[in-house]
Amino acid sequence: MTNEPEKYHPTLDGGLLDTASTYKDIVKFSTETSVVNGQNTFVFTTEENLNTPVSEGNNKQIYGNVVKYYFAESSGLLVQIENYNINSEGALEISQRILMNVTKKVTEPPADILAYFTK
Repeated sequence: MTNEPEKYHPTLDGGLLDTASTYKDIVKFSTETSVVNGQNTFVFTTEENLNTPVSEGNNKQIYGNVVKYYFAESSGLLVQIENYNINSEGALEISQRILMNVTKKVTEPPADILAYFTK
């Protein structure tokens, strides 16, 4: 361990591989398929159950967390991340959802867009 602050390094996988390798002894890892915005995706899920619940505001107890990483089947790009808290009954409560907005760079707009500006 070091006292140096840890630097954030963005990755195309949203940190999935780093989490999986760093916490492999305490995190459950599973996969499934799903659909996000009409895209077929592979879903990789990490689950961590806490030994001692953590209190969060208004005496709410968190017993663990689940993170789901959605990767597009066609491109392999990360399209969505969902974070869930595990409550006292073992149910998942969503705490955050991040949708990735991938923008395609083109040198010339499609013909229908160009036609709009030439009217």
